[in-house]
Amino acid sequence: MSDDEHEIAIRALWLHQRLLTLTAKHELARRELESKLLSDPHRDKVKARNTLDLKYCENIVDSFSWYFAGFDSGISELLARLDNALRDRIVGSEPALFFNIEPQPTFHAERAKASGSTVASTAQGYAALALEALLKGGFSKADAIKWLDREILSLRLVDADGEPLTGKRIDHWRGHFGRGEGSRAGREFYKKGLDVALNSTPEALTVLRSARSDLKKQKVEAIARSMLKSLKIMANRQLPASQAR
Repeated sequence: MSDDEHEIAIRALWLHQRLLTLTAKHELARRELESKLLSDPHRDKVKARNTLDLKYCENIVDSFSWYFAGFDSGISELLARLDNALRDRIVGSEPALFFNIEPQPTFHAERAKASGSTVASTAQGYAALALEALLKGGFSKADAIKWLDREILSLRLVDADGEPLTGKRIDHWRGHFGRGEGSRAGREFYKKGLDVALNSTPEALTVLRSARSDLKKQKVEAIARSMLKSLKIMANRQLPASQAR
């Protein structure tokens, strides 16, 4: 092993241990924060949670910046810039990297409201398609909603308020998107359908197009479960909170 390879191996080991430590610390800090929020009903819960998450995001980016500093200055410099912008934002500044940019209209038409073009909005459409998959697999809507409730609780998939997502809310989103209502990004993604949502797994599409049977129903459960797991990775604690209070 060359000296450079040895250095990379050492840095990779450090990064792995660092990320494990940060994950454990974040989980502990999250529990402590939730306990404090229970005793302080006037505190803005969403802001408090976002601030905590942002601090740990900064720590993670800083860790990757240090890792790449040993052998790729270009990546390290970009990560360092992102790290500095996160630090500035944490203290209330408006870093140029976040605020002095040309917004890219990826999910919305020109002059459309950008607030409806977020990853969380797209995730709503993805969640609605998970329900769509169950219905195509032979589930009744009532059974599909119950199935979603069980799986969501098992995955601990929660919204921006820390409340568990429910099958009923996903069905509500699906209804809105089907009528051309709701967030633009969510509507657009739902409109594209399962062919787009599952384009990386053609075998799943083959299952959905097959004739109804008990075997198909079992396979569709696995497809929907996989979609929910992806949803958790993509947007856990970011999906819109329930408006029913």
